[in-house]
Amino acid sequence: MKKPKVCYLWFEFLGGNTGGAVSHMEGLLSGLMQKGCKTSVISPKKFGFLKRYENTKYLDWKSKWKFLLNVNFLQYAKLKKIAEREKPDLIYQRHVAFTDAGSRLAKDLGVPFILEYNGPLTWVTKYWARNNVRRLFANILAPVSWHYEKKAIFGAQMIVVVSKPLKHILERIGVPKEKILFNSNGVDPKKFNPKISGTKIRKKHKIPKNAITVGFIGTFGRWHGAEVLATAARQIIQKRKDIYFLFMGNGHYRENAENAAGKSGQIIFFGSVSREQVPEHLAACDILVNPTMPNPDGTEFFGSPTKLFEYMAMGKAIVSSNIGQMQEILENNKDALLVTAGNRNSLKNAIIVLANNKELRKKLGANTRKKVVKEYTWTKNAERVLEAYKQLQ
Repeated sequence: MKKPKVCYLWFEFLGGNTGGAVSHMEGLLSGLMQKGCKTSVISPKKFGFLKRYENTKYLDWKSKWKFLLNVNFLQYAKLKKIAEREKPDLIYQRHVAFTDAGSRLAKDLGVPFILEYNGPLTWVTKYWARNNVRRLFANILAPVSWHYEKKAIFGAQMIVVVSKPLKHILERIGVPKEKILFNSNGVDPKKFNPKISGTKIRKKHKIPKNAITVGFIGTFGRWHGAEVLATAARQIIQKRKDIYFLFMGNGHYRENAENAAGKSGQIIFFGSVSREQVPEHLAACDILVNPTMPNPDGTEFFGSPTKLFEYMAMGKAIVSSNIGQMQEILENNKDALLVTAGNRNSLKNAIIVLANNKELRKKLGANTRKKVVKEYTWTKNAERVLEAYKQLQ
């Protein structure tokens, strides 16, 4: 089969150049290119990381809301004109609220449309919005958001989901099973690997040579569980002077996590880490933690934390919440220690167990590295997308 020319629509409005969404976009594009596909990106002018892609075309924007409305109306003609020049064989879009531009564009160009669906955005805004004002605004606009969400979903020939709970959500609203592709997040195992040294990072933050270092990386979202980990860390260091904690990243709830941790030289918050520097920062840690929180309304957690796959590729011992995709990917006591989500005592106890057992850390790290290389790479992610495209021909 001839490799398709893929036009990737990136309409995300994020605060920086880091986070799982960015990792996924970069990972999929790199995987497609490794498989011999020509790719182009169309996006609003905002994100520095897009500059590294030579074939990136930009749309005008002044604010998030104006752009998302205009891309459906005033700017749609410009979007179509840019895409027509690229002559793509496939339109691929990461789902974003308030637009069905991807499905309309694919229909106008006469090519298949694949929608990457990372979560029900009406639900996400209702429960994970950063403040009450945003939640109120989102609730008022919920009917409009849902209108466009349905048009995007049912306008796609194939929908990529990153977890099985997302597949179940789509099936419940009437999407046929054969139109849903489960395609988990991944990692570049060459970029993230156990041979990388974290010595420079440890020295920079004055971590003693023989100390056990526990790491977390994230954008400090409502679901990330950083505050629970910070509370557990505070309790651990009261009794253990040989355990240090590194919190990497920035986000709305970072201050809450810092307050929960208290003031201590053993708990270090040092802000955002560039994508290029993430591997050596993870290498500085002996244990990596994914303390994901359950959904607040009791529904099944549907996320697929990109950091989890990066942790696995580093060959580090992992402590992770036992919900959603995490308990499908990881086997307790074989690949990681799985703990009760949101329970700081369960989290604390697992960290101490690993801190006390170097052989267990080595075993878990080796097993999880082997698993991620075999099953969860961006190249394999791209292969599954291309196989879906083949089926649409």
